Amino acid sequence: MKLLLRIPIALVLSITATSSPIFAQEDGADVLVLSPSSPWNLDFAEHSCALRRLYSDGESTVFFEMRQFVPGDSFRFMAYSDELGEELDGLEYRIHPDDGVTTPSNAYSITVDGDGEGVTFTGPLYRTGALAVSEVGETEPSGESEGSEQTPLTDEEIAAREAAITSISLEQAFERDIRLEIGSLIGPMEVMRTCLDDLLTSWGVDAQVHRTLSRSVTPVGQRRWTRRIIEDYPSRALQRGE
Repeated sequence: MKLLLRIPIALVLSITATSSPIFAQEDGADVLVLSPSSPWNLDFAEHSCALRRLYSDGESTVFFEMRQFVPGDSFRFMAYSDELGEELDGLEYRIHPDDGVTTPSNAYSITVDGDGEGVTFTGPLYRTGALAVSEVGETEPSGESEGSEQTPLTDEEIAAREAAITSISLEQAFERDIRLEIGSLIGPMEVMRTCLDDLLTSWGVDAQVHRTLSRSVTPVGQRRWTRRIIEDYPSRALQRGE
């Protein structure tokens, strides 16, 4: 499915300095490794919060974004480039240093301002060794039956996870697989959580109470109305990948 986006490239709030020089190198099977060419920036949007950053090797530049609409482990990722062509084919991503791979079931190709091409998808960031990827691209605890809930990570586990992150790889998304050297996310995610707390407060939700919930809220009757959408979706539009 191809989406047309118009996204302002002006970055809103700088929260860290560029941490390493720009470089690109071969790593395994033709993987393009890119380092940051801008600081992390935070977008305090009306209904969401997003971390954004540019990566470049002097020839190819990739715009990368991690967006959240509510606190939790669900992120909307987006990556696009004016130089690298999109070739979405069973996208998989890895959060290094983890060995596991995640296959999102809702990856889409995008065109930005009619020029840049890229991908957008939803998935978890705080992947641990206890998680496995199911056939439909959803993550669930290893050895547990479908529908069971995984135990949320503690604040200490989340902090350790954010400190350990080194990079994210996108495979089968562009004409070359890419790896973005993200580095520690402790500082950026602290600012991200502040933004999300402000977002909850603007909705009349107590952010502190929300953090103590034993399980996250879920939509009422989601299976029913999802099934109705699928049944009523125009078959011709589906055939065209719209």
